[in-house]
Amino acid sequence: MVTKECPDMVLTKYISKSCIVPHMLVANKSDAIKELTRLVFERKKMKDMGAALDQVVAREVTESTGIGHGIAVPHARLSGIKSLVCAVGRVPGGVDFMAIDHKPVHMIFLVFYPPAQQTTYLNFMATIAKILRGPGTMADIMAAGDADGIFDILETAS
Repeated sequence: MVTKECPDMVLTKYISKSCIVPHMLVANKSDAIKELTRLVFERKKMKDMGAALDQVVAREVTESTGIGHGIAVPHARLSGIKSLVCAVGRVPGGVDFMAIDHKPVHMIFLVFYPPAQQTTYLNFMATIAKILRGPGTMADIMAAGDADGIFDILETAS
């Protein structure tokens, strides 16, 4: 559920086209997390990628972020960043993320957020779940030809 503090969450405020990988070819969730972490750190010129990656991996060890319906949302709270950032990867063939429904994950939203933006983070996660479980949205994203198409669908849906 989207909270009252941020009822009109627009995902693309926190996702740039340059942080969308439309055709990830990864063997496992560890490789997917590493690739998306590297991408967001390079594109957003962020520092201390190793610590961020360690936090995301530690979170995955505790409990998988595969939320079902082909979606995973690995995430970590990071000091030293100013705003929530997200990298998106589409895995057409799917990858085992040990999701709660035991099905392969096709869309990965890797999220980093500063401690002061807990509410923004919660709204962002709720919006992802809401729009991707909506009728047709996931199918549209899977059918999109490139990062621009995925971005446009996420922008329109949120």
